[in-house]
Amino acid sequence: MNWIDVNWKQNKPSNKSVERLWGAVNITVEPATLPAVDEYLAELRRININGGAYVARFYIDGKEDFNWFATRNRWNEIDFFSRLLSHPAFASALPEVATNVNTAELAEFEWSSSLTLDGELARTLVAGGAYEKFEGTPREALIN
Repeated sequence: MNWIDVNWKQNKPSNKSVERLWGAVNITVEPATLPAVDEYLAELRRININGGAYVARFYIDGKEDFNWFATRNRWNEIDFFSRLLSHPAFASALPEVATNVNTAELAEFEWSSSLTLDGELARTLVAGGAYEKFEGTPREALIN
């Protein structure tokens, strides 16, 4: 089952099942190298000289109980982000980030449409960093 097809007949897993589901979750690191992503990250690193930009791609196989939450975008009910950020696969893929993760102080994740992702990524470039600015136009940020 994928995370697009919702099984509306499945009952919500119990609270005990939520704790057990993390024992059954398998998270593996997938290759994330794409020229366009590498170019974007290089520009982010250039304009944010005191920061960093990292990317990793994960495959998550969580079985039926996990999928109940995933298919309904109810990530907060299984403490998804703090569990992911403290998972060994995350630490192996992004050690620079994992060493500084404080799951007690995680930022709130805000859901938005995948149709606006390119605009949000372009906006991040156009906004620039504290000391360096994007040298192109907003249109160039969007289409590059």
